Amino acid sequence: MYWILVVMGGIVAVVGALLVGGLLSSPSYRVSRTLLLRTTPVERVWALVRTVDAYHAWHANAPYVEWVAEQPLTALSLALRGDDMALRGSWTWSLSPVERGSSVTLVEAGHSGNLIVRFVRTQFFGFGAGVDDILQALATACGEAAAAAP
Repeated sequence: MYWILVVMGGIVAVVGALLVGGLLSSPSYRVSRTLLLRTTPVERVWALVRTVDAYHAWHANAPYVEWVAEQPLTALSLALRGDDMALRGSWTWSLSPVERGSSVTLVEAGHSGNLIVRFVRTQFFGFGAGVDDILQALATACGEAAAAAP
């Protein structure tokens, strides 16, 4: 009988620790990563990132986004959308030509309201994991290996 109380107490302690950790973590975050595509021209990259309805064609786990603003071939602002998302925010794509390829920067700025998700992402996965995953998928869609820009 006492072992049931010990197990229940352990579960309450773990959940309590996650909630306290979430309270101590900042709810807002900003992540920026740059990808160097050595042989893919800016126009091809722009076609991929500008067509937001086709993100799932080159990345199965891409979040749903909606267009906000753009400067053709150089910058695109998107809002992450969805009522059930634990994270809310925006993406800003910046593209610039380099020798025979492109430099692609993705900035994700957001807010995490869920305390447990906030704690787990800050302590175990990092908020940059999603951005890294999207850039890796973009490189693969362009037929290149992902290379971080210097």
